[in-house]
Amino acid sequence: MRDVRRFRCFLLLVCLVWSPVQAGEVAVPEALRDWQQWVLKDKAYRQCPFFFDRGASREADFACVWPGPLELAVDADGARFNQTYALRGSEQWLPLPGDGRHWPERVTVNGQPTPVVMRGGQPSLWVEAGAYRVSGSFSWEERPGLLALPERSGLLSLTVDGDAIAHPVRTSEGVFLGKAQPGAKERNALRAEVYRLVKDDVPTRLTTILFVNASGEIREELFGPLLPEGFVPLAIDADLPARFEADGKLRLQVRPGEWRIEVEARAADVLDAVALGEAEANLPGSEIWSYRPNVGQRVTQAEGPASVDPEQTGVPDEWRQLPAFRLQPGEALRIAERSRGLGAADNELALDREMWLDFAGSGFLAADRITGTMRRGW
Repeated sequence: MRDVRRFRCFLLLVCLVWSPVQAGEVAVPEALRDWQQWVLKDKAYRQCPFFFDRGASREADFACVWPGPLELAVDADGARFNQTYALRGSEQWLPLPGDGRHWPERVTVNGQPTPVVMRGGQPSLWVEAGAYRVSGSFSWEERPGLLALPERSGLLSLTVDGDAIAHPVRTSEGVFLGKAQPGAKERNALRAEVYRLVKDDVPTRLTTILFVNASGEIREELFGPLLPEGFVPLAIDADLPARFEADGKLRLQVRPGEWRIEVEARAADVLDAVALGEAEANLPGSEIWSYRPNVGQRVTQAEGPASVDPEQTGVPDEWRQLPAFRLQPGEALRIAERSRGLGAADNELALDREMWLDFAGSGFLAADRITGTMRRGW
């Protein structure tokens, strides 16, 4: 019996630790705390956020490293680089700029010299969880045309011979170390468009697509708060490094170009109205919202703001068959319920009744059996 109890406790602890929420959010019973360190051995990456479109079962499904801007200054004799990192979970490999032909030298982590090794064809160093500033240099007799960079470094500040390169040319192989283009420096500019899809579900769901057109320098920008009040983000799909801040604002590492960011969110309950807050932090003055009813749950209709033509307002192709509305800050999309159940409003019921005359002959006994479908009038 004692062995059975121990086995049950072990299974409970494994379920708590292997759930996709952070370990700090799980209340571990007192009787199981002595087992916690053993179960978490080599599984510290589960304390990190995981990618929404992966199974959260392998270490590669989690993102435990958040890289800061990579500062790269290049001249004829070599280059110098600096970059900050924030690590969660446990020890991690940090990839560095360079490759086997151009090896980073005099690498320091928070000012302390650190050895660099080749891992997966890329110079890397091994550090524990924490916040770090990594610095190093390159030396060459002839400046290369291309320098390899880690893929996870999304924000790059490049200086060549003292001139800032406003639009570094990057490929999957690295960054081109060319001269800055002649002419005036292009100013920083940003234009955003927001499209949302309100889905009648249990609870109410919201898909937000943010289109960003950026020019000028590579930099970090804040958007929002991006979601309406009461909605919780579930997943984000972005072409740029992105994360949500504690105040609900979306932080993006933007670089020149056109970018699409898609966010899935849910409300706490089934809503009869969704309101648009004030346009803050790079959000546009109006938004286009679409509405998708759920006829299997109830018959509804969106009301309130002015309706628009989806074909002429840039609504994403997959939403163009749905009604669309233009919302200004402070306006709300109201969801009016017409009936419950399927789209047809009529009930379909059948009554099967059996009757028996009582022994005195003065009354009847009856047994009713009602079958069918109720759609309204509950």
